[in-house]
Amino acid sequence: MARLYGKGQYNGEVLWFDGERLKNVQGPGSPELRFPANLCQTCNNATSQPFDLAYDDWSDYILNDLDGIYRRQTLDMQQALGDDWAARVDDLTRYFVKHIGCRMARDQVRVPDDLVDFLSGTGEPASLRCGYGIRKDLHKLHKKGRRHGDTFGGPWMRPLQCWYSPSIGEITELESGYALGFIEFWYWIRVDSARDKEEVFSDRPQSREVNLDKYGVSGPFA
Repeated sequence: MARLYGKGQYNGEVLWFDGERLKNVQGPGSPELRFPANLCQTCNNATSQPFDLAYDDWSDYILNDLDGIYRRQTLDMQQALGDDWAARVDDLTRYFVKHIGCRMARDQVRVPDDLVDFLSGTGEPASLRCGYGIRKDLHKLHKKGRRHGDTFGGPWMRPLQCWYSPSIGEITELESGYALGFIEFWYWIRVDSARDKEEVFSDRPQSREVNLDKYGVSGPFA
């Protein structure tokens, strides 16, 4: 948020909407913009610093070339992350996995063990399927905003949609997305207990060029 809107007070220029309530955001440290403290200080600082730096570079790339990305309908991870993009692309995914885990913990949904292992670098995110796309609804908002001097950069969080299994007594699948501008990182998680022991659900972008599908508010899951 500080990169988008500055580090000072927002004075009513930034709003938070959760689908029901509209609230003024006072500044980048406002509680509306933060998840509850569910990571230890070491994990949230030293351990995750490479993830945060990868996201900072990616977000700069997105916000500085939104219209070009829309025309090309691809993300260039080398442009976003530098010449060592191949070593950093998983750090970018880990940033989003940290976001997902904090969101799940806030909503009292059990975080799959493999996602925790992926953050620590000791395993694959077998329960995660994710990718990038263009939200057509947010692109329309972006075009309208430009006529009024605003790009409506977001960030935007799609509602967290969950499937509950009465037989095992827990949520088994969930899907959502996080968008900057109109470029969305979408994700679909099938938790450990909903998969066969040897099943690997994982699918994540790891190539230099990532093709972007266009989809509406219902997301790529429809």
